[in-house]
Amino acid sequence: MAECEFKTVWICASEADLPIWHDLQQEIRRLRLPAALKSYVRVKNNIPFKLLNFDQSVYKFHHNDLMIVLCSKTASADAAVNLAVGDFRKYSDNILAVLLNGEPNASQKNDTANECFPPALSSPSNEETLTTFEPIAADIRQGMNTLALQKLCAGLLSVPLRDITQRAHLQKRSLQIAIAVLASIALVRCTHDGLSSINQIEDHYQNLFDQGNE
Repeated sequence: MAECEFKTVWICASEADLPIWHDLQQEIRRLRLPAALKSYVRVKNNIPFKLLNFDQSVYKFHHNDLMIVLCSKTASADAAVNLAVGDFRKYSDNILAVLLNGEPNASQKNDTANECFPPALSSPSNEETLTTFEPIAADIRQGMNTLALQKLCAGLLSVPLRDITQRAHLQKRSLQIAIAVLASIALVRCTHDGLSSINQIEDHYQNLFDQGNE
């Protein structure tokens, strides 16, 4: 069986946001991937998700791990979430952010109350350049949506997002064309059968008319 590229996929969320993660996990597993990515389907169904236990003082992170951070105004103010993200980034920047509410990097605009990123998530990756870290973000602030789920799957499966979106579009387009062709064939057949019946009736009455005139 195929294995996930990441050793462990850590789920970092405030306690208040955990119910959303359970819903999100089900949606990820239900997402239908393009036929060309079938080799990844078994991987998707066997991703080693692991919820962070904030009772631990030390986390056993690995550089081949991935972290999914559920970002909300609650999470941004959660010290345990911030500590876990900061510790993880000592090993890796393999992070996927899921936007639940609020605004990313709002604190940089003096809007701390609306910030959804934990401070450790947006801190610079390189202290020399002070470049703000920008993780891949899946936005579900307006509800679950296909693009957000595709972004998460692309990150989890380590494939470019376009491989999922373009193939999904082509597959959908091919299906639409196939349905249109079948519908056209059915219409032609029905029309042909209908015309045949009409022609038979016309021939029948024409024969009766001809016989009456003999």
